[in-house]
Amino acid sequence: MVVESPTLLARLRELHEEREKALATALLEEFDADTARAAAAQIAAVHRLLFDEVLRRTATGEQAAVVAEAVGRAGARMFDLLEAGLGAL
Repeated sequence: MVVESPTLLARLRELHEEREKALATALLEEFDADTARAAAAQIAAVHRLLFDEVLRRTATGEQAAVVAEAVGRAGARMFDLLEAGLGAL
């Protein structure tokens, strides 16, 4: 239902943006504003991509175990890439 509704998709985008802003706010306790915003944006992008992949695969009827395995592999790779840039923080 979500993937077929422009209204629900718009709200989903808003939720992703709200999550990113909340993460940036939390990161301000440790980092300057530019670093907090950049780190939050990168982490939120990975989360959004993985969420979208789960949504897409689920909507096409893939089994939960198959989705979990594929998204788990993708998540590990994406977070490895993030660590290369954010790991020094």
